Amino acid sequence: MKLIIEGSVFEQPFTGVAKATLGLYRACSKIDDTLHIMSIYRRRLHGALPDENRGIRIFSWLPSRIWRGLAIPISARQYKADVVHYPWNGGIPMMSHRGITVMTLHDVLPLIIPGYLKTEHDRARYCRMRQRDISRAHLVVTVSEYSKTQILEHFTVKHEPVVIYNAPTLRCDSGTLVKTHKEGGEYFIYVGGYDPRKGLESLLKVFISLFQEGKISSRLLLTGTKTNYSDAFRRLVCEGLETGAIDERGYVDDDELCDLLRGARGLLYPSRYEGCGLPPLEAMSIGCPVVAVRSTAIPEICGDAVLYCEPGMDGDLARAIVALDGNEYLRGSLAERGRKRARQFSWEESAAKYLSELSRVLHSHGELVGI
Repeated sequence: MKLIIEGSVFEQPFTGVAKATLGLYRACSKIDDTLHIMSIYRRRLHGALPDENRGIRIFSWLPSRIWRGLAIPISARQYKADVVHYPWNGGIPMMSHRGITVMTLHDVLPLIIPGYLKTEHDRARYCRMRQRDISRAHLVVTVSEYSKTQILEHFTVKHEPVVIYNAPTLRCDSGTLVKTHKEGGEYFIYVGGYDPRKGLESLLKVFISLFQEGKISSRLLLTGTKTNYSDAFRRLVCEGLETGAIDERGYVDDDELCDLLRGARGLLYPSRYEGCGLPPLEAMSIGCPVVAVRSTAIPEICGDAVLYCEPGMDGDLARAIVALDGNEYLRGSLAERGRKRARQFSWEESAAKYLSELSRVLHSHGELVGI
């Protein structure tokens, strides 16, 4: 089977979608050694692709929108691809090819998050674009039953989306701590982007207050690309840095992230809007206790293996942080339950289901077009 990936997701730092895409195809290659994978991209990649995923940079001089509409379909035809996969929520061009088109629609959270789409025009445009992508795809993949339900509620589909769960992508094989001995005290960690939907403002308010009142002595390490999305958030970051309550690390590679998670008292993940929630899953997989919000897809992924707080309840979040900070038995119990829960998500199982779905759709498509 010849498969092309629209590889613009690999032009960014390898987080979230990029890591999940690589994890899926790494497992697919182990199952099916006849699978030939090629990623097509426009700009220089942020990191190296694995051996099983050949990468080709073409037409880099074209503007982004024109590039996607020409480079991928032309490459698919020249390569005689059986499958073209758009792993980053769509962007499927009009031009077709002989094989099937697969789209991973991770979520439709812009329709769920209050105020994300500022006007009715923005909402209509988003719906129009996603509906176009869904209609052009032969197979729509999503990452949770929650996301599937939301897609079915808001869009017209020819066939129901197929849920292919993400699995942990961190490779923490050494079992040794390298960098966390240098942290100089206990700490919690946040992993993820600086985005309003992640609940970081609430987390910083709560954490800084607890720290200044002496209810906790642990710091909070923030990992992820450093961006300020509001004046209030910027002020909170400055206050946290000045008081020693927080430490910004920016983007960290997987080796350092493994160490940081292993040494943390817990992952604090206050996001209320998630189509999957990869950071809690990865934290659980290596025994890092998790505090998370009981909302959207988080309970589906985390089960009973994390300490939940209710959406919008800062007092709940504060109590959870204090409890986790001061209770070694609770941390140990959550770590054990987390490892057990994370083992229910495997790239091998997800890849096997994905390959089965590809074969099914390819067979139906071949019968339809007479291939």
